[in-house]
Amino acid sequence: MIVGFHYTKLSIERFQPLQGKVSVRNDLNIQDVKEQSLPQVQGSHKAVAFQFVFTVDYTPHVASIVIMGDVYYASEPKKIAEVLSTWKSKKKVAPEISLEILNTVLQKCNIRALEMAQALNLPSHVPLPTVNFQQQTA
Repeated sequence: MIVGFHYTKLSIERFQPLQGKVSVRNDLNIQDVKEQSLPQVQGSHKAVAFQFVFTVDYTPHVASIVIMGDVYYASEPKKIAEVLSTWKSKKKVAPEISLEILNTVLQKCNIRALEMAQALNLPSHVPLPTVNFQQQTA
């Protein structure tokens, strides 16, 4: 279960004004998984920190957003040992855990990146709902 989340880096940089067609590419990577002691995790649980990097690139060389942080995940010691062992040997995380971690990161980082992009008048990197009025035919 996820027991914590925090940002370690929030960066946005605009290289040039918006001109012509701009494409937007998002990327999310788990950089490292480390054992973590957390005061709120006690008893029969241990925790790991999933260190992530979330990027949004506006091309051709218009702007870039970089968000880094940690997601803290707690479980029984056997499962945490398995997570650490698999990460160390294969640089992979079990699908049921990675799904929870990645969805949490995407949810939080997409909102933060949207706020950051608005501050520099950049287009949204995710589709937002819009209102359309349709004329009715008689």
